[in-house]
Amino acid sequence: EDVLIHWFFKPKADAEVWKPFGVDDSFLIEAAHQSGESSPIPVCGTRYDVYIRERLKKSVYWSGQEMEIRRCSWFHKLSPEGRWVPYEESVAAKLESEFKSAQRSGSWQRKIALESGDWIMMHSPEVIMHFPTSSANHG
Repeated sequence: EDVLIHWFFKPKADAEVWKPFGVDDSFLIEAAHQSGESSPIPVCGTRYDVYIRERLKKSVYWSGQEMEIRRCSWFHKLSPEGRWVPYEESVAAKLESEFKSAQRSGSWQRKIALESGDWIMMHSPEVIMHFPTSSANHG
């Protein structure tokens, strides 16, 4: 079974808050992505254009900041009481590949190391844990 993809945007570059596009916009963006479309995709009632290759959302009628967009399928929390944050697309692709491989083989207990130093443990289809690298000195 294929993973459900949804597109998100980051309203402020300096914050780890990601907001989802509406379902219709997300569907249009994904369809354009799948077809290799390179022209701007109008979203949010045509007030913004999405540039898939650049991974940007830009306002059409006024000058404003460009917003990063991301194709999302896997999420994690930065803290136990924090928001869900989408993984970077390359990390999500790696997780999806490992998940599908574990499903096919029935072999779980997979430890996936990330470039950041964090790691993810896939215990089962229902239990997948993200272990961040601690920057604090607990000595």
